[in-house]
Amino acid sequence: MQKKTLQEMEIPSELFEIKDGKIEIAWWVLEELKEDIKEELEPSGSRLTIIERYPFEDGMLVELIPL
Repeated sequence: MQKKTLQEMEIPSELFEIKDGKIEIAWWVLEELKEDIKEELEPSGSRLTIIERYPFEDGMLVELIPL
C-alpha cells in the first residue's frame, strides 16, 4: 500500500526505499510533499519524521525532526 501511494504521487522509485515496514525517502522530497503524504499515510498510523544519521549502514542516529 505504501509503495503504491508513493508511486501514485509520482515519486521516483530511486528516491525511496521500503524496509522493515518503514519508508526511507529523500528528505527534500518529504519536505516538499509532506502535506500530501500526511493525508495519505497518517490515517494508517504512520508518522513523518526526518531522521539524520551518520552515513553508514544503520548509522548512529543524530537527530529526529517530526513533521
